[in-house]
Amino acid sequence: MSHKYSGILIVGEGCEGSGKSTILKLLAAYLRQISYIVVETKEPYGEYRKRLLDIHPEIALSPEEELDFFIRNRAEH
Repeated sequence: MSHKYSGILIVGEGCEGSGKSTILKLLAAYLRQISYIVVETKEPYGEYRKRLLDIHPEIALSPEEELDFFIRNRAEH
């Protein structure tokens, strides 16, 4: 059986503290108010990185490893 899903992916990009979460929460609330189904997610990169470095503080990621880690987490998300 084949299912067709349609939807829109809205991504919030910006620097730390710029209000991305606030704007996206307001947008999600508005979309729900006008009868859209909304699924909110957040990329786990920062959380995964913190957990890795908390467990293994001796790890020093090179810029290339940091980028690879970021890309792999984004792909998983």
